[in-house]
Amino acid sequence: MVRKIEEEMGLNEDGLYLVKNGKIEVIEKPSSGYGRQSVFWQDGEPVNIEVNQTKKI
Repeated sequence: MVRKIEEEMGLNEDGLYLVKNGKIEVIEKPSSGYGRQSVFWQDGEPVNIEVNQTKKI
């Protein structure tokens, strides 16, 4: 299946891009540079994002 992308986003920067209801949302990287981002789904749609940051010592 081919879909037309109506919004533009830069692909030169690493990141997590979430598409919901036709909108693209950029999920910011952890400020420490280390961490985990988990997306929780319900009925086929993303509903929550859990962000955990880690500080490397």
